[in-house]
Amino acid sequence: MQEIIHVLEELVAAHDALFILEKEKQKAIMEDSTEQLMKSLYEQSKHLKRIQELEQQRQYCIKNFLQRNGFQSDQCRLSDLIKLATNMREKEDLRKVSQLLSSRIEQLRQENHLSQQLIEQSLSWIDFTLQLFTETPDHFTTYFQGDEPAVQPNGRQQGFFDTKA
Repeated sequence: MQEIIHVLEELVAAHDALFILEKEKQKAIMEDSTEQLMKSLYEQSKHLKRIQELEQQRQYCIKNFLQRNGFQSDQCRLSDLIKLATNMREKEDLRKVSQLLSSRIEQLRQENHLSQQLIEQSLSWIDFTLQLFTETPDHFTTYFQGDEPAVQPNGRQQGFFDTKA
């Protein structure tokens, strides 16, 4: 049971590190620092791989624990595992680590959602800026004949920066 608790504690630490990286990523997005954003994403991917390894290790430890204690199932939820623990100290440790891990995962979900919103806002701003530079203005003050703006041979109107001076 102690090895399960140890793996869970490592998972909490890994999620804490991921939380810090998520905050750094948000800062990079707000500061429009592409280099820092790429660095944060690279570090996050390394931490995610580590979390996957720890999760596999957790599943393996739980499977071994269940087999040693005569249970047929090889998968078990943490709440079920807490009920199966016979030692009160192990029960309490499992409960604490389980609550801590759940709390960290929820914090990460919230921060990830915030990062998604920041990225969407950045992309909207980029799209808006590009449209300003590429769309044809509603009215031209010069450089066309008559009431119609200049039309290219393919039928498209010329963009603001596509016109000749």
